[in-house]
Amino acid sequence: MERIRVLLVDDDRGAREGLGRYLRLAAGFAVEECPNGQTALRVLRSVQHDLTAILMDYVLSPDVPGDVLLSELRRQYPRIPVIVYTGLDPQGGAWAIEKGAYRCMRRPIDRTRMVAIIRNIAEQNKTYRQMAQDMHLTVVSLIISVRRTNSTRIFTQHLRV
Repeated sequence: MERIRVLLVDDDRGAREGLGRYLRLAAGFAVEECPNGQTALRVLRSVQHDLTAILMDYVLSPDVPGDVLLSELRRQYPRIPVIVYTGLDPQGGAWAIEKGAYRCMRRPIDRTRMVAIIRNIAEQNKTYRQMAQDMHLTVVSLIISVRRTNSTRIFTQHLRV
């Protein structure tokens, strides 16, 4: 089974390290931690193909505010689900979903639920990859079939002449 990899973006060092440690030790995930949006965007350039999800605190330091980072992540990396978490959410996270987040969670974070959501994403990714592989094999089979049919027609036409 592929190891689940997440990018964790939180400017609160204690919160970031605590959640990162939990995800590594309790869930067995590979976790890349970033203290701010700029670092996250830089790290993403090299690890984007291996990521299952991005976890980010919505309230980040001013280098790249959370709403800007979320928009940028959705623009540059639309296939990587972003899970936003925040303690400042009187509306239940609808705003984050409207801006493209996969999920929005309130602090304090229900870590068990977060792990379940990430595992679900990984399972969906696995299913999508298998479907894509199956579709590729079907297309290749159709191409081979068409080529054989055309070759048979050409051969038959030459025999008639």
